[in-house]
Amino acid sequence: FHMQPVGEMDRANSLLLFKKYLRSRGLVGAGNGLNAAAAARAADAAHGLVGGHPFYLLALADAWDGREDMGRTYARSLESPLGMLHMYCEYVLSEDIGSAVKGPLSRAILEAAAAAGDGGIPTYSAMARALSHGIAGLPRYVRPLVEADLLDDGDGFAVRDSVLRDYLRACAARRGSGRPPRGALEHV
Repeated sequence: FHMQPVGEMDRANSLLLFKKYLRSRGLVGAGNGLNAAAAARAADAAHGLVGGHPFYLLALADAWDGREDMGRTYARSLESPLGMLHMYCEYVLSEDIGSAVKGPLSRAILEAAAAAGDGGIPTYSAMARALSHGIAGLPRYVRPLVEADLLDDGDGFAVRDSVLRDYLRACAARRGSGRPPRGALEHV
């Protein structure tokens, strides 16, 4: 068994992959109601949401019904317990947090960083305030999250992956506001 890292594809190949997958599902072609231009618009919308990561693109192409707004498909795939992006995010969190310092504080740190926006939380003291937690123990939890590539510690602490960030942001919004799970990603 040989590990092969999978990363972002360029825009042209991302769009091509998405459209080919739609064709393989029978959503594009004569009599199916979706022409090449509509498939290209869908591919462009998907790329705008998840970038060029092949798994994310295929997850969206698989979840999309050919009619729904792509942003809604993305939100549904993140929010539904049966959504491929939801299951993937939960898997990543369970595996990566499992190898880091265990406990609810690790997940709370990630949710706080996601809720803070794309720039994340600027300092340990801001993180302590966001979590209502003492600052002394935070580095013990943050370092393993950085080492697991969940957090970026460049200019503050931000969730590295945009899809995971959106997922955690939705989780934090559900928990913090008492809102129902649906619609937490309507900003997309």
